[in-house]
Amino acid sequence: MLSKAFLKEHAYAISLKIAKDIILFYLASTLLSGWSYVYRTITISVVFYTIRVISRNRDEEFAKAATLDEIRYAYNDLNTYINDKMLLFQTTVSGKTEAYQLCSSTVIQQCIMSKQRGEAIYSSALEPTSPDKLNKIACNLQMQKAGILGTVGGYQIMVSALDHSESDALKELEAVKNWVVYINARPLPAVPDSN
Repeated sequence: MLSKAFLKEHAYAISLKIAKDIILFYLASTLLSGWSYVYRTITISVVFYTIRVISRNRDEEFAKAATLDEIRYAYNDLNTYINDKMLLFQTTVSGKTEAYQLCSSTVIQQCIMSKQRGEAIYSSALEPTSPDKLNKIACNLQMQKAGILGTVGGYQIMVSALDHSESDALKELEAVKNWVVYINARPLPAVPDSN
């Protein structure tokens, strides 16, 4: 999400471009009034093209900075969520049945894997890259968060089923083993290459 300060700065840059164009056109036409029409046209065109290229590069840098802020926020949000859930699952597992312990250890393992993948994705954003690739990296971090949210949601459903189950421990353990196989078989979001 773009901040108000970024939008104000961007609006200022656009108005500055228009003002520069008007001033440069006036100055160029008055300074070059002694030149022929062809030379004036070529000179004015080169000046305007140069200004456009510089402005485009600056706009690209602003977009990169905004996307990097979004990536930094998503990365910190992912890490905070993962750390909270890992601490929760590590503290609540003691004294529970084997089925609960298997569920908790699976979620902790998924949290660790997701955290490692998030770090790899974030480190690829810190390398010089294009705005399009930064947008893909931001999407990958959001997919990583969605994946761990799905895992935790599945855990909560499984624990709720275990709490309300009246079957024996072997059936519960078998159901949890099937859930663990399913969770571990899911494809994870891809980590972008650094090229």
